[in-house]
Amino acid sequence: MGGKTISSEVKFKDTLRNTELVFKYTETKSSNAGGGPRGISIYLKGAQNKKEYGITPNPHDNKAYNKGQDAFYKALGTALATHYLQNGDKFPAKLTEKWKGTDYKMK
Repeated sequence: MGGKTISSEVKFKDTLRNTELVFKYTETKSSNAGGGPRGISIYLKGAQNKKEYGITPNPHDNKAYNKGQDAFYKALGTALATHYLQNGDKFPAKLTEKWKGTDYKMK
């Protein structure tokens, strides 16, 4: 996929505060090309709470990742944001999310 970095957002409606919460996430990688290790960074827009995670195993080992990178990072970003909202507005130290049959550990 030639060095394209995945970056997007997930939105949640906060009915208690009557507002929309926007979580921004970005794929992180050790270089611009190749199938090396991957990670994800995430933060709540408007807050100073950016958190970075390494991802294991390497998602390139899952054939679905190579044509579904956007969906992969959206799934991980959604899982992290959901945990944040359900646990006192704190990102987890580590989290595991299943995607296309593989458990991905973020820490």
